Amino acid sequence: MPPRPSHRFYCNALGTFGEDLSDELVTLDDDQDHHARTVLRLSIGDPVELFDGEGTAAEGVLESGGCVRITAVRHVKRRMPMIDLAVAMPRARRADDMVTALSQVGVDRLVPLRTTHGVAQPGPGRIDRFARAAIESAKQCRRDFLMRIDPITTLNDLLAQQHDLRLIGHGEAEAVNWPGLAEANRVLILIGPEGGWTADELQQARSHGCVPWRLGPHVLRVETAAVAAASIARHLASYVTAPPPRK
Repeated sequence: MPPRPSHRFYCNALGTFGEDLSDELVTLDDDQDHHARTVLRLSIGDPVELFDGEGTAAEGVLESGGCVRITAVRHVKRRMPMIDLAVAMPRARRADDMVTALSQVGVDRLVPLRTTHGVAQPGPGRIDRFARAAIESAKQCRRDFLMRIDPITTLNDLLAQQHDLRLIGHGEAEAVNWPGLAEANRVLILIGPEGGWTADELQQARSHGCVPWRLGPHVLRVETAAVAAASIARHLASYVTAPPPRK
């Protein structure tokens, strides 16, 4: 099997075509075309890969006018369970780096969380910046489903949503097992601010079935805890749901 093209570009227009995209001519948006031709200096005829962030990816070659001629298409199933990570966002560059890392380790949905001790309250402009970072990360790490970025959300509104398993990071927790991970379709992981959860927030989370857990004996920064928790959850989910090896 020939290697996939090295360069990937986001193209949500793939979803507007039918199942058979072969030989279709797809136009890149201005940002992606600029990245291809000006930043990467690709030329007509160079192989590229497009993805729509919803499980469709297409290989093709660059043509003139910001277009790509499609030569092959693949459709990918979403990796289960879906992981929603809700976190009290850190400030500035730390938040940007965290978004990129969470995309790489396989978080499906990032929910900036409003908490009592939270220090950053990202507005619409910041949320848009996070969404762009998720696209760039998906291009780099070759994921086919984009990590979605929600507007800032309260704990009360988040806990009203449907999840099969809910976990809340808490440094004094004794629980280390995550029961039900193998059967879950959607998992929620809560990461609090560096100032910690309030007693009321912990009680609210527990009353909605959140399982307390801790990653180790040390106090972690928000972005470290978020990435570590998501990585462990994705690894354990892959391990417990993978088919047994052939003898």
